[in-house]
Amino acid sequence: MSHHMENKERIWTGTFVLVFLINLFNGIAMYMTNPVMPDYLTEMQVPFALTGIISSILSWVSMTLRPFSGWASDRYNQKKMMILFYGLNSLSLLLYPLCPNVFWIIMVRILHGISFGFTATLSLTFATTFLKKSALAESLAYLSLGQLIGSMFGPQIGSMIADAFSMKWVFFLAALLNGIAFLIIFFLPYQFEAVETKEAFRIRADQLIYKDALPYMILIGIFSIGNGIISYYLRNFGTVRKIDNVALFFTVNSLAMALLKPIASKIHDRRGIAYIIYPAFLLSAISMMLLSNATTLYVVLIAAVLKAMGQGTGSPALQAESARVAEQGKSGVAISTCLVGQDLGNIIGPMAGSLVIETCGYRLTFLALAILCLAGLGYFHLFHRNHKAAKDRPLAE
Repeated sequence: MSHHMENKERIWTGTFVLVFLINLFNGIAMYMTNPVMPDYLTEMQVPFALTGIISSILSWVSMTLRPFSGWASDRYNQKKMMILFYGLNSLSLLLYPLCPNVFWIIMVRILHGISFGFTATLSLTFATTFLKKSALAESLAYLSLGQLIGSMFGPQIGSMIADAFSMKWVFFLAALLNGIAFLIIFFLPYQFEAVETKEAFRIRADQLIYKDALPYMILIGIFSIGNGIISYYLRNFGTVRKIDNVALFFTVNSLAMALLKPIASKIHDRRGIAYIIYPAFLLSAISMMLLSNATTLYVVLIAAVLKAMGQGTGSPALQAESARVAEQGKSGVAISTCLVGQDLGNIIGPMAGSLVIETCGYRLTFLALAILCLAGLGYFHLFHRNHKAAKDRPLAE
């Protein structure tokens, strides 16, 4: 019991609470603005066909910069970088409602993509500087709850403000919340240890992509593709299948994830990643199979819980593991490598989704995702088995 208490105290330190709050405000701001983006673009007379492309600019830009964010956070003062990029984030949100036309919206979207590509990597890497490796998965799971709470309440807050005032006010309030996160950064205790200067500006491939984290990048990408399709097309799926209140899927999914993440991460810290990933891919596959045939809300909500048990525990485990396998001073590039997979999935998902859904319908789309999850399970099995064999092999000295 005493060990357990000591464990609790060790995670929720003052610094940890501050980083948690930064993630929380940032998460709410992001999830408030994401869903109103297409509507706001339409209001600005952007043709509907372009709304998806303009919305996805953010993901493209942030994915392109992601490897550099890891490289930079392993090298430069992380606190100063957080101040810079969270500041840019707040500025972008403030600028959206002030754009006179589409050209400026695209410019601001690119700016937002730049800051977004750095903030996610930075807050995770910054956290690993003061967390113990033995409780890494659990700590990062608590940290990601900030984003999760954002995804639970953000969309509702956003649409309430849009209805009551106007869409511009959604961006103004999001900018304010992000501004609070930005101010908290100034209070973070941080000791910067400089890297030798001759190394500081030279970029090698292994500083942009961490080889040992590539399998995690592929696996998180598989989860992310399904996630991307569901977040964009579930409302339409509900309309097509005549299922009312289908958006409850997200609420139930988020609640289940909030309850499961801390438990799963404890198992991960104590037993290892295989205990999480095998069931995660299996449950995700079952969840997709259920959705492929779903005609009632009841089935959709069961799928939501299974998806939380699957992708909801699997993705954070893969992120934590990529930070854990990293050598000293390489956690930034390891985390950013893993996050590239997430970005790729978020881009591929909606793009491939729109094509597949249009040609094959929802049933085959979700079945294909189920098969993809089973393929992920097979890939993890091979990789994990070889990885373990390599670890058990005596070193040839």
